[in-house]
Amino acid sequence: QRRNLENDIRSQARELNRTNGELREDFNLRRNEELGKFQKQVLDVINNLAREEGFDLVINDGATLYASPQVDVTDKVLKRLTSN
Repeated sequence: QRRNLENDIRSQARELNRTNGELREDFNLRRNEELGKFQKQVLDVINNLAREEGFDLVINDGATLYASPQVDVTDKVLKRLTSN
């Protein structure tokens, strides 16, 4: 009887691990889907802002060693994103 209980516990543990892996995979797929949608929204806002204000170039902060705060359009982008 003890052996049967041990086998049942192992079987349930395997099933739990399998289910956990499936749920994690589903979560990651959904997260990537939503991040992709959000990135598209951000890019659309940036492109529209750049066209409207006549920018020749928009770069992210990570690619810039220094930039004057006068050329930072982050607040404008955030306002447009939150108003949508």
